[in-house]
Amino acid sequence: MPIDRAIALGAGPPELVPPSAPLGSVHLDPELPGTGHGALPSPWPPHRALLALALAARTVATSRLPDDLARWGRTHRLWAEDAATTVETALAEALTNAVVHGCLDLPGMAAFQPDPQTYFDAVDAGLADDRRGLRPVLVVVRRCAGLTVVHVSDRGAGFRPATAGPGMAVAVSGRGLALMRGLTRRMRLSDGGRRASLCFPRVECEP
Repeated sequence: MPIDRAIALGAGPPELVPPSAPLGSVHLDPELPGTGHGALPSPWPPHRALLALALAARTVATSRLPDDLARWGRTHRLWAEDAATTVETALAEALTNAVVHGCLDLPGMAAFQPDPQTYFDAVDAGLADDRRGLRPVLVVVRRCAGLTVVHVSDRGAGFRPATAGPGMAVAVSGRGLALMRGLTRRMRLSDGGRRASLCFPRVECEP
């Protein structure tokens, strides 16, 4: 089930990152077989990370991870309290992209028109398939020059933002990249489109 659909249906999974989790927390999803099909970077966890998560796509898609991360960061003053909803929305887009396009290797909802239910069916089938549903999604939080940076990575095929056009590698709404750029201080894609780095101003650095 895609992240936004799980939230809309009122799913209540346990918190992956409770607000009380200390800075420097690391979580390796027990659902990941071995080291996530050998796709975890070395070393893991990354040095100087405020938070490092290695999660199966299936775990991310059935969790409330965007909300968990937004509340955790607010608790640690990594972004302003009134920015939590903005952070949550941007993270939901990045995580949905990593799951749907990176791990499940599916196009956006527009490709499934005129019957959007076929999109949800394809996502559900992908998550149920261990080969795709257990691929890793990596989340790393760092501080950098007055910003809090959240890196969301997958080990999928990637894409080329410069040549993909405005409709490529977007979330289920079809506007993921533009929305993330509008919600962050800065957003950068790297590693062939496999990593989105979302930058938010820290509380102590706000004007």
